[in-house]
Amino acid sequence: MTPQILLDWLGRVLMAALFVKAVPGKLTDFSGTVDVIASKGIAEPLAGCLLAGAITCLIFGSVVLYSERTPGLGRRCCWCFSCPPH
Repeated sequence: MTPQILLDWLGRVLMAALFVKAVPGKLTDFSGTVDVIASKGIAEPLAGCLLAGAITCLIFGSVVLYSERTPGLGRRCCWCFSCPPH
């Protein structure tokens, strides 16, 4: 394994770990997180759907980011989660 491949792998693992770290808090306090989203003016049923989608993107994006040979899809999933709309 060359140093470049090792650094690439390590960078993807560390980046995926940042996104995975956000999942447990959202799962354990789902209703509290939905309330925070709803307080920003989004309807509560929609807030729950958006949060479920965000959790799915976090998990799927992290797994794909870690395991994919070229991490484009995982990078896009994590990017969608971390870039709020204007």
